[in-house]
Amino acid sequence: MKLRYVFGAILSAILFVGCSNEDSIESYGNLSDDNTFIIIPEEGGDVAVTLNADAPWAFDNIFELEVTIDGQKVKKYFPLPVKLNADKTDGEYTWLTVDKLSGDAGANTIVFHANATNGGHQAELRLSIGGKKQFIRVSQGVNDESVITVADALNLIKTGKIPESPIIIKGTVCKINEISTSYGNATYFLSDDGSFQADNWVEIYRGYWISGEKFTTGEEFSVGDVLTVKGVLVNYGGNTPELTTGSEVIAIEKSLLSVESVDIEGGVLPMGGGDFTVTLLNKGDGLNVKIPDEAKSWLFVTGINISGEKTIVSFRAAANDANSRTATVGFSTTSEGKEYSSEAAIAQKGSAFPATGDGTAENPYNVTAALDKAVAGASDVFIRGIVCQAPTSFNESYGNLGYYISASGKEEDMLQVYRGFSFNGDHFTSKDDIQLGDVVVIKGNLKLYNGQAEVDQNNQLFNLNTLTSMEGVNDPGSYRKPFDIASVISYIDAAGTGNVFVKGIVSKVESPFSTDYGNGTFWISDDGTKYDDPLKDFEAYRVLWLGNKNWAEGDDQIAVGDKVVLCGQVTKYNTTYETSSKKAYVFSVNGLAR
Repeated sequence: MKLRYVFGAILSAILFVGCSNEDSIESYGNLSDDNTFIIIPEEGGDVAVTLNADAPWAFDNIFELEVTIDGQKVKKYFPLPVKLNADKTDGEYTWLTVDKLSGDAGANTIVFHANATNGGHQAELRLSIGGKKQFIRVSQGVNDESVITVADALNLIKTGKIPESPIIIKGTVCKINEISTSYGNATYFLSDDGSFQADNWVEIYRGYWISGEKFTTGEEFSVGDVLTVKGVLVNYGGNTPELTTGSEVIAIEKSLLSVESVDIEGGVLPMGGGDFTVTLLNKGDGLNVKIPDEAKSWLFVTGINISGEKTIVSFRAAANDANSRTATVGFSTTSEGKEYSSEAAIAQKGSAFPATGDGTAENPYNVTAALDKAVAGASDVFIRGIVCQAPTSFNESYGNLGYYISASGKEEDMLQVYRGFSFNGDHFTSKDDIQLGDVVVIKGNLKLYNGQAEVDQNNQLFNLNTLTSMEGVNDPGSYRKPFDIASVISYIDAAGTGNVFVKGIVSKVESPFSTDYGNGTFWISDDGTKYDDPLKDFEAYRVLWLGNKNWAEGDDQIAVGDKVVLCGQVTKYNTTYETSSKKAYVFSVNGLAR
């Protein structure tokens, strides 16, 4: 039976391997559908591929041998090394042949042949084309020991030929989301070159350690290590190539370069900046430090101290009066012509309340920005703040209220809201319509009056504790009357819908907030105790951060004992009462809202 096809499903075009400086190994020419990873089925047959070469070519590791098949002597071409039967006939060892040794420039069809097998085989063939080298990998049948590259796995997804059985991927750890000692699994990314870029990685999602053991220290591997991992490949959500839950590490090759510690007190640089060090284990030759372009204005190398295999790099960070900021510093070394790399993430806190917003309804000025804008004056702008004094005046006849707002909710850096009206310019009916702690968005004109910033009279309330009218502002489950644990459970059991507020004290942090997903998971109870009782515990499941935004590096982290108010949709999953995933956020922490 003669099969003539190309396994376009199979993996990446070129297998790059180590070479001498005289050899140039690259993707040269084109094998049909860019495939140089070829699979022949267990039942055997022929696989034909097309090589487009712009120079004469030849196999370097294939030789010609005369063998006996069915009593006839024929010439065959076998890859080296090869084992023959004692009588040099075509036997169980000579599993792969090709139909030619060399060819001219242009399109060349090469036919690979294998007889039927009950096991798996693998061979690497080397081509020379115009003084350059190219490799072809050929496998037959299911070979549990076949290891593919990250590029191979991505090509399986691209061509829609993802196997149902587990595969084995070998790659360099380019990013680590989490190594959880609580659950014993890890989520991280592999790439072929150690970089983390768009479309060059496979995520290992909640995988286990060697032989399926749980992670126990959180330091089993680091960025730059080369891991061989076995698991089931999926394209999660149509855009995330991953080995799904339950994969396991088969082997690890520790990098010659790794970051041992980043010596920053508390893990985040203060606003005022300062000095810190990064300690590396470096078994390579020399060290290169790369600060990303966007951080070169505030992050500097001040010294490098090498002592044996330990290298300490000293840095200085400038003061920061803007938003929190981050930088990923890269380190690299070489050994025997191969480069090894690692990286360290650096975060610096920004101002607690830097100026934000553009004054629109969608992105109001915060009070910090509004105080700046009031100097020159600004008309018909939107300002967001927390009521820190109220009411300073109430005129029942005219229906207006006076109060102060600030970014923090404290009586500091305050902005006066002078003789303001309710929604749509309606009259306030009570001095209690605005209360301390309310989070408001106001539309009005900013100006200075006797040197003090204010929102001029006739301003209007635009948003009050997420509401756009006074209706429901004092209802159970509102910001002013948030649900406690028992109340939210009753609300869920009664099939309540819509956004509500839930208050509590953090009793356990399940998954800290991170930049990878922008959300976090933690538990709250009425008194801060984790009861392991579904009627006393409430889970803040994958909630966003203050302001209903993704958490960013440098933002405060949630901690046990924090008093929080959550806002969003709530639900029940099995026996757990919780917020709906990514449909709720932290509205305030210890009285602070944004």
